[in-house]
Amino acid sequence: MRRFTCAASLLAAVLLAGCGTDPLGAFPRQFTNMPDRFEFETVVEVEDITRGDTFQWSNSGTTATVTSTTSSDMGEARLILRDAGGAEVYDAVLTPTTNDVSQTGVAGEWTIELVLTNFSGDIQFVVETPTATAATGS
Repeated sequence: MRRFTCAASLLAAVLLAGCGTDPLGAFPRQFTNMPDRFEFETVVEVEDITRGDTFQWSNSGTTATVTSTTSSDMGEARLILRDAGGAEVYDAVLTPTTNDVSQTGVAGEWTIELVLTNFSGDIQFVVETPTATAATGS
């Protein structure tokens, strides 16, 4: 019985150590998700991250404005937007000078997908309804 307890303890320690290497812990970020405006940024520069994050965002409009000051030392940060009907309306790699408008889509709950591939650098982007942009003067 003692041998089983030791083996179980060792297995638990190995599994817990594996959790410590999860990229989530190495990916400190913050975001604000409000109707018609979504803001995302890394808290510190990230290193060699490959992963995807998906967010639901309420867009009362039929297009979205994407602005970014993302800087990459390596890899890419790709942003994909899908409208409320599931159609892809935007797909581009974020750059320090990204200032785009999505294709026209269906208003409602949109999907924002951030796909990082061997990415190192800082990520900062805003996705917003164009009417929200005009109202805030951004």
